Amino acid sequence: MDLRSFFESTRAKAVERFFLRIGWGRGAARLLVSLLSLDGSLPQGAPTSPRLSNLLNYRLDVRLDAIARRNGAAYTRYADDLTFSFEADRPPVVRSFVHSVKNVVEDEGYRLHQKRKLQVRRRHRQLVT
Repeated sequence: MDLRSFFESTRAKAVERFFLRIGWGRGAARLLVSLLSLDGSLPQGAPTSPRLSNLLNYRLDVRLDAIARRNGAAYTRYADDLTFSFEADRPPVVRSFVHSVKNVVEDEGYRLHQKRKLQVRRRHRQLVT
């Protein structure tokens, strides 16, 4: 699965809240946000954006990992790419699972690509970064 406009959807306000939550003062947090964001979000291609997005999306990862475990799957995320690996192919479970993932992703402020970038691959080995 792929998150639509991932870095652009990771808002500068979330970056500021993160720095305040970990103990930076308001002035320092705003300075960091001004250095690390562009036009109100994380810039695509900046070397700092992937690490910041990982820090900011810890809750997203925890929630998606919990859904995966409940459904017998392993979860990995590389930036905007979500991968869920199941031991067995159970189409009804997968359909329901995709719906649950979509709800969590939207609750965390993102949207899934639901057409061409949502893929279910079966019965052959897949390699994920």
